[in-house]
Amino acid sequence: MSLGFEQTKVYTVLRCSNCDYKNIREFQNGDYVLKKVELCPKCNNQTFILTIYREATEEEKKS
Repeated sequence: MSLGFEQTKVYTVLRCSNCDYKNIREFQNGDYVLKKVELCPKCNNQTFILTIYREATEEEKKS
């Protein structure tokens, strides 16, 4: 069933509290800014959600 509009993608940016590791993944239910998530694959320290954003639509990109 089509809703008549394109659903935008929402992304979550993860950041390590110790090193320069950063990862972008698709938003998951329950995500919120500053939430502690997984361990850093580089230094094994805690990562947290730095920001959550949505992808700009074609109309917004043209403006």
